[in-house]
Amino acid sequence: MHIGLLIYGDINTLSGGYLYDRKLVDYLRSQGDSVEIISLPVKSYQGSLLSTEIPEAIRISNERENNKFDILVQDELVHPSCLGINNKIKNLLGCPIVSLVHLLKCSVPAPLFKKTLIAYFEKKYLQSVDGLILNSRSTKEAAEKLLGEKFPAHIVAVPCADHFPENGAQDAKQKYADSGIFRILFVGNISRQKGLHVLIDAIAKLNDAKVSLTVVGDGNRDPGYMAELRKKLNSYRYHKQVIFKGRQSGEALQALYLEHDVFIMPSVNEAYGIAFLEALQFGLPVIATSQGGSKEFVRHG
Repeated sequence: MHIGLLIYGDINTLSGGYLYDRKLVDYLRSQGDSVEIISLPVKSYQGSLLSTEIPEAIRISNERENNKFDILVQDELVHPSCLGINNKIKNLLGCPIVSLVHLLKCSVPAPLFKKTLIAYFEKKYLQSVDGLILNSRSTKEAAEKLLGEKFPAHIVAVPCADHFPENGAQDAKQKYADSGIFRILFVGNISRQKGLHVLIDAIAKLNDAKVSLTVVGDGNRDPGYMAELRKKLNSYRYHKQVIFKGRQSGEALQALYLEHDVFIMPSVNEAYGIAFLEALQFGLPVIATSQGGSKEFVRHG
């Protein structure tokens, strides 16, 4: 099969969703399918909703000789750019469209009026596709609630955390057992949705010099929230025990998993939570909330 994958920006972006997309592409290619990644420029949500014409990247791809797609997969993130033009795209390409849903935007915390508008647009978009790939049962339930009885053909394909090599988790536990510091690890893009402020507040209440927190993730996604966190930390007696490492991947991220005692991410809503699976792979106990996909594999107690 010749498959198109429509995304925003760079597929090598460090996030669980883009990691899922990369692993999907790798798997399809390993099975003999050809996959072409079509990237749309990242715009504001409002600006993307104004799209009325088929993006040039799709037209250019379609004009190549012997480049007819059998199916077009759209990462659901592109929904504001496609909800009004998917019928045009189908007519141009002559193939079905399947949406790959990681986390519905209307599930992300926001003022009620904003969530209501986004839910309207996402519903319109999901009604314009021929099928869905959903990354968790939780995501499926959210989509079913949004669409009601008119739910398209679908499959739930949960991610895994097998992209790291075999590790020495047991040796690492022995290595750091006598450090005297209880090391907490947080891995995720720094946004209010991920609940880092809740974790920092909890650590501040402990008021213990023998507890440290390492934060791994992009701090540029929400500058206002990042500034709020830094202000909060300034009032914390042991603020030097909270270390921001920025974005990490590969061996550097693997080393951080091995160096810590527990993984905590108190997300308001987690599509699935690949970082939890990564932590478990390295032998770390994990603490999550009961919201979103992480509840499907993290059990209390």
